[in-house]
Amino acid sequence: MTINLRRLKAIILLESDTHYSFPFAEIIVSLLVVLTFYFMSDSPYSIYYVVVSSPIWNGTVIEASIEQWISTHAFRTSAGACYDMAFILAFLVPVLSALSFGRDLDTGITKTLLSYPVTRHQLFISKEVIILAITSGTVSVSYILALICFEPGPIQMEVVLLSLSSFWIPALLVSSTTALIGAKTKSLPASLFGGIALSFGMIIIPTIVNQIPTMLIAILNPGLVLVRYDFSSLMLESLLLGLITSLVISILMLLIAMKGFEKLEV
Repeated sequence: MTINLRRLKAIILLESDTHYSFPFAEIIVSLLVVLTFYFMSDSPYSIYYVVVSSPIWNGTVIEASIEQWISTHAFRTSAGACYDMAFILAFLVPVLSALSFGRDLDTGITKTLLSYPVTRHQLFISKEVIILAITSGTVSVSYILALICFEPGPIQMEVVLLSLSSFWIPALLVSSTTALIGAKTKSLPASLFGGIALSFGMIIIPTIVNQIPTMLIAILNPGLVLVRYDFSSLMLESLLLGLITSLVISILMLLIAMKGFEKLEV
C-alpha cells in the first residue's frame, strides 16, 4: 500500500512537471485566484436595495434593510461567483484534459510514462487529480478565502457546499468525458473540440433554452440554478437531485474512461 502511494505521488509529480511546469500552472492558478476574488468582491459594493412602501426613514426601516441585505448577500454573492466561474472552467477543464490525455497519446508521452514502474490506473488517476486540483481546487480555495474576506454577514454553510459542488461535479464530468474521447481517438484535436463542445453546451443550452426543468439545469449547470432561483424547498430539492445525478453520471464516465485507458494500445 505504501509503495503504491509513493508511486502515485511520484507519477503525479512527474505528470505535473511534464505538463504544468513553470510558468504554465502558475499563470492558470494566479488567473483563477484573481478572477474569483474579482467576482466575489463585486457584490458587496452593489447593495441589495429594499423597496420600502412608505418613505419613513427611521431606525427600524434602515435596520430591516441592512438585515435583509446581509441575509441575502451570501446567497447572491456565491451564486454570482459560481455562474461567472463556470464560464472560465468551461474552457480550462477540457483544454487541460485534452493536453493530459489526447496529446500524450498522440505524441507517445503516455508510452514513455508507462515505462516507469506505475500502472495505467495510477497514471490515469494522477492526470485526473492534477486537472481537478489546478482548476476546481484553485477556485474552491480562493472562493472560500474571498467569501471570508468580503462577506459582511454570517456565512451559510449550505450555500458554500452547494457552490463547491457546482465547481467540482461539472469539472469531473467534463474531464472524464474528455479523457474518454482522448483514449478512444488518441487525438488532441478530437479530445479538445469534443471536451470544449460538451463543456460549453452544458453552459449555453440551459441559458438559451426555455422551459427546462430545474433538475436538468442542475445536472448541466448547477451554477445557473443558484443564480436564478432563491432557496425554496422545491428548488433545493431539484438542485440536490440534479447534483447527485450529475455526480453519478460523472463517476460512471470516469470508470468507463479509466477502463478504456487501461485497454488501449500505446
